[in-house]
Amino acid sequence: MLLFGSRKTVLLVGLGFLIGCGGSDANRVPTHAVTGTVTMAGGPLAGASVTFSPKEGQPVATARTNAEGKYSLTTYDAGDGAAAGSYVVLVTKHTAIAEAGPPSHDAFASGNSKTVIGHSAKKKGDEGDAVPPRYASPASSDLSANVKAGETNVIDLTVNP
Repeated sequence: MLLFGSRKTVLLVGLGFLIGCGGSDANRVPTHAVTGTVTMAGGPLAGASVTFSPKEGQPVATARTNAEGKYSLTTYDAGDGAAAGSYVVLVTKHTAIAEAGPPSHDAFASGNSKTVIGHSAKKKGDEGDAVPPRYASPASSDLSANVKAGETNVIDLTVNP
């Protein structure tokens, strides 16, 4: 009865849970706000994934662009930014391919079978890249960024088609 009846025991058990659950914060490095806009072909790139791939061992930071192409990086908690340092920036966006439908009777009758023969082998539900594949790899992306400590970093990115 005395084991769990004491307020001191309950307080110590509760404190033990708090200490035990908070260990993951020990490995966190400070993060700094990073926002920006991703554009391609002169307009915003909506629905793209943005990844800051570290050059110096810091943690990876990621974001998804909104309809205006704007992003806010996350490392640990939503919108917390990225650790200070240099990064290679990756930008990817996959899109579903719409079904082309069967060729029309007129296409066959006119002898315009090029559209049928030259049609892509991809089917509805297949995915394609809306961004050139070179931006998906740290080895080939030419986008880079430097996150500065103690600053609000605005890093706009231009993806070339």
